[in-house]
Amino acid sequence: MEIKIAVTDEERSKVISTISVLNSREHVLQMPIQSIATMSGLKLSKTRLVLEDLMTKKLITRYNVSEKQIRPRYYYTLSEAALEILQNTVPQE
Repeated sequence: MEIKIAVTDEERSKVISTISVLNSREHVLQMPIQSIATMSGLKLSKTRLVLEDLMTKKLITRYNVSEKQIRPRYYYTLSEAALEILQNTVPQE
């Protein structure tokens, strides 16, 4: 029996926003899930689910930036569709 946990639009937008912030920082070479979770305000397990959901929907792309097989390090980029979601969730002044 497989348990499905729903991912909300709010959780998606939080993670997309966090990835956008991390992408804007030139010194960031990898994005640990723990950092994304902390910055998003989500639990680690929920962040994993949201990242998988975003990759399934092709809103983000994950790149392996390490050669370690045991603990690979990843970097995430946003697609055009994710940038549109980000623009629609940012409050207009």
